[in-house]
Amino acid sequence: MLTSLYAKVMVKYGRMLTADDYNALKNAPDVSQIAKYLKSTPAYSAAFDGLDTRLMHRGQIETAVRRAVWDEYTGLLKYAASDDGSHFLQYLKVQTEIGQILAYTALLNFGQTERYALVMPQYLAHGLAFDLFSLASVKSYAQLCEFLSGTRYGAVLTRFKPDNGAAVRVPLLEAALLRDMYSSLITDPDSRDKPKDPVIDDFFKTKLDLENILRLLRLRQNFGLSGDDVKDCLIGKPCNIGKKALHEMLFCDKDELFALLMSTPYRHVFDSVDPSRAERAADQWLISKAKHILRAGTSPAAAAAAYIELRQFETRTVIGICESVRYGVAPV
Repeated sequence: MLTSLYAKVMVKYGRMLTADDYNALKNAPDVSQIAKYLKSTPAYSAAFDGLDTRLMHRGQIETAVRRAVWDEYTGLLKYAASDDGSHFLQYLKVQTEIGQILAYTALLNFGQTERYALVMPQYLAHGLAFDLFSLASVKSYAQLCEFLSGTRYGAVLTRFKPDNGAAVRVPLLEAALLRDMYSSLITDPDSRDKPKDPVIDDFFKTKLDLENILRLLRLRQNFGLSGDDVKDCLIGKPCNIGKKALHEMLFCDKDELFALLMSTPYRHVFDSVDPSRAERAADQWLISKAKHILRAGTSPAAAAAAYIELRQFETRTVIGICESVRYGVAPV
């Protein structure tokens, strides 16, 4: 089945948008023309089938694009054998579930839980570990903890119950949920255990490290948080950075951050990059790594995970172009 999985992934990879496609989208006069163009591409034709692109607005395009990726992902799961590392492919589902939990919790903090039923992606309603329509009926954090008590998220959520009606600390909850997700994807950096799939283990460890670096840069440079506060927002142990280097980056003067980053194994990712472009540099590195995994073909499960990662990058790019066309500004 995994050979079939790799073959399926490579066919889908060949249908992804090209540089010419992106240029056409950027030059579209309005978002309805973006919808029309996407409907003509192999990657998105099914998602736009039956929709009148002349009447579509940016939000509807975003929903269609995200649904296209989700439908592909759930289709790929059928080709993966459960005893051959396909549990790695569950990460997008877990990531999506975490996103919905956080979206609901943020509305709860503002006393606007009734809005969740209006903004939830209905194509996900029955495809997750919990029913989104049922989530929409939850009215308090205590009810949320009870509702999700039978899932992998119950124990984490319980730790963040606020006292006396205080707001839930969503950034800390997010970090804890993501730490739990990554703990099931990678071998413990402090362990000598060999990973079942070294390719996919390395990919997710790189992804985790880069996300931690970006969080550290953003929270220390842009928001001026202390090292201790930033540490609570990291999503896992450092994998390739080293604990000493991470500690120095957490507690140094914030103006020294980028110089210290140049002493880590990720210096080649950020070398000669303006600090304001760090996120883009990290994305480009992960894109390059994902494409290498696909070309190598040594791990079908890793290839599937890498492909889904590329599709998520593509989704964000298309949505960004829609925003730029909608508001008449140059794409970032």
